[in-house]
Amino acid sequence: MALNTGRQPFEANIRHLVAILRDTTKPHRASEAAAYTQRLYDLTIKSARPEKVACAKGCYYCCHTFVTVVPAEVFRVARVLQKRGPAVKQYIDETHAKTSSIAQTEKWRALVPCPLLESEACSVHDVRPLTCRGCVSTSAEICYRVYMDGKEEVPPAPLEYHSVTTAAAATLSAALRLVGLPDRTLDWNGALAAAMASQDSEDRWLSGEDIFEGVTQGVGTEPGTPFDNLVRELVQNVAPTI
Repeated sequence: MALNTGRQPFEANIRHLVAILRDTTKPHRASEAAAYTQRLYDLTIKSARPEKVACAKGCYYCCHTFVTVVPAEVFRVARVLQKRGPAVKQYIDETHAKTSSIAQTEKWRALVPCPLLESEACSVHDVRPLTCRGCVSTSAEICYRVYMDGKEEVPPAPLEYHSVTTAAAATLSAALRLVGLPDRTLDWNGALAAAMASQDSEDRWLSGEDIFEGVTQGVGTEPGTPFDNLVRELVQNVAPTI
């Protein structure tokens, strides 16, 4: 059920995600929960019918900005990348080293591309995080000025993309919190480097190991923020029903 049809779909989807995350017969259940949430995002955007955006293959300007990721999402991407050989991991590590000391609010000025950008296109487009799905614009020209020239402008975007991204991220975060897993968003480069460090990173994280220790947490999801308040409200509503 799409997320833009009232409170009940929110809570039903959270319960479904909790069931996925609690199913210990599934070794990649964090990845599965992320995949479900990303499909939910796509379904909700489609049903919302927002204004057409300018984003297309070859328009890669926003792939130089700061990205946050809900922890479970990074494992879905890592599973794809681990099949591509050690060179990918090395490039991810090198990119993280370049960006780890840059303040989140300044990373968009550093012009360091996402390590998964290849030939001016996302090499993991089908499994890209929610933040990337929601980073859209109706003007490629303004995006170029912002992300490549460092101009102080705000790329125009249909409101639906922001609201659906927030709703989907909150849904996944609430499910993680309900099963006792960390749900604060993380710096994309750092989280990806940590997840790629070993083949069993997802299993270790699901078992309670803090594999993301030292990775920068995303701004805007800390306790007391509107996003955290939304997640807390969803948790409170769903907890008695699971």
